[in-house]
Amino acid sequence: MDQLMIDIESLGTNTDCPVISIGAVWFDIKTRTIGPDFYAILDVADQIDTKIRFADASTLRWWMGQSNAAKTIFKDNPAPTKQVLELFRKWIMNFTGSTAQTTKKCFPWGNGNSFDLVIMESLFKDYGVVCPWNYYSQRDLRTYKEFIGKGAKVEKLEGVNHNAKDDCINQINYIFKHAENIT
Repeated sequence: MDQLMIDIESLGTNTDCPVISIGAVWFDIKTRTIGPDFYAILDVADQIDTKIRFADASTLRWWMGQSNAAKTIFKDNPAPTKQVLELFRKWIMNFTGSTAQTTKKCFPWGNGNSFDLVIMESLFKDYGVVCPWNYYSQRDLRTYKEFIGKGAKVEKLEGVNHNAKDDCINQINYIFKHAENIT
């Protein structure tokens, strides 16, 4: 397995927004297999207090309108951001067996070429943690949805909407469902 779906929940849409949680799940398109997962809630206060990440008022309003199940993320115990990033990096590097700075055995997927992955890369940089994947290995689910899925929406079959790990699993199932459209 070398495909990694990554989903984040955040307090904005800019690259310098605070990240609330990271979900990631390994998968294999050919065998339609879902592998190990990673989920962590980050300390938003340490991101905002350092004045390197900035929340967006419209995203805060959007969160207020989400389900109670989704908003439980704000009640859970977060971990320090740098600690989460180091654990996430280690988890990826251990899974791929790589000892280099970055791994060529990780093809991260994000929902849009300007959201999940670029925000994560910015967060890694801000906290001085080396991003474990190469920029040229990135995959874009939004493009996949338009051209392979022919515009079909991702069905929420499992878990809580706007839970980063649950969203990863639903996005992977979307890829599996439409993989037969790949020529």
